[in-house]
Amino acid sequence: MRHTFLLLIFSLQLLVAYAQRIDLPAKSLHAKTAYTIGYSEIEIDYSSPAVKGRALWGVVVPYNEVWRAGANQATTISFSTDVEIERSVLKAGKYSFFVIPRESGKWTAVFNRDTSLWGAYEYDKTKDALRVEVSPRFSDKNNEERLNYEIASQNLENGYILLAWGKLRLYVRIKVDAMDKAVEEIKTALSNSTDENRWMIEGSAADFLLWVGQPGPAYPYIERSINQQANSWNYWIKAKIHAALGDKEQALNAAERAISAAKASDKDNYYTRHQGEIDWMIEQWKKK
Repeated sequence: MRHTFLLLIFSLQLLVAYAQRIDLPAKSLHAKTAYTIGYSEIEIDYSSPAVKGRALWGVVVPYNEVWRAGANQATTISFSTDVEIERSVLKAGKYSFFVIPRESGKWTAVFNRDTSLWGAYEYDKTKDALRVEVSPRFSDKNNEERLNYEIASQNLENGYILLAWGKLRLYVRIKVDAMDKAVEEIKTALSNSTDENRWMIEGSAADFLLWVGQPGPAYPYIERSINQQANSWNYWIKAKIHAALGDKEQALNAAERAISAAKASDKDNYYTRHQGEIDWMIEQWKKK
């Protein structure tokens, strides 16, 4: 009997050891997503479980308990700069990300300093860096079979993290401080510029300010750029600034100057490279 029992134990040990060596595809796929908003580089590292026909909320994922917001190791989110999450400041760094679902009302998104966790089994609330309340949304039509994260920007300083799984769409708003740093970068570049390249920096500053929706502040920069070295590039930026300010007549005038500048110099090929876009925009201005 004793010999048979020892043989059985040995066989089970061999079976366990063999099972541990089997290299099978993971049920929950490892995934990463990264994006830059302003100057802040954001990266999410997670495992992506599938719905597989299961009831998720209150069943697979219990209500009122800390959930790893993924599978396997805890989901981690890193920020290269300080950010605001739902209007609360979070310092630059790497955090484990958890969610506390609720049957009704807002859910809680948690950023925890311990990034070595497997799931939420050893989660320690005292290591939380930030907790914020977020409103879950549920899609009537689209079903996300595998849990998926997305990072998106809405403008220079604002964006969001989206967690989608099943019918759930959970948005976590992000705000970064980019404009002040960008203005300082412009000032520094201009103070270090030479007479030969100052027109490019002035033009680039105007183009940037126009892009972030500030055509008024952009105008002095483009005027200085043109006064230093006129070409189709900076005249076209001037045209777009006028259009953004609502002056289509001046926009068309600057556009014609951009075309004339390109025709006057074999080295000025900006208009040639962008002719389709420029001609289309000119036609749109003429219609209004």
